[in-house]
Amino acid sequence: MRAAVYEEEMSHFKKGSTQLPTTKEEIDSGSHKLAALKEWLVNIVGNRTLGRRVKRNEVRVVVGMGW
Repeated sequence: MRAAVYEEEMSHFKKGSTQLPTTKEEIDSGSHKLAALKEWLVNIVGNRTLGRRVKRNEVRVVVGMGW
């Protein structure tokens, strides 16, 4: 049941990076940070990339995550 809820939540976000302008109110409320986190979740976790070995032919780009 929990996986179905996760899949439903993640289906509302498109894949790929977006760079939309934000308003001062969104910055003050911090909602833009939540939106960025959800987008990251879709791109990394939703694609089941984190925590698994990726084959060389699947690699598109290597990004330093700062960890």
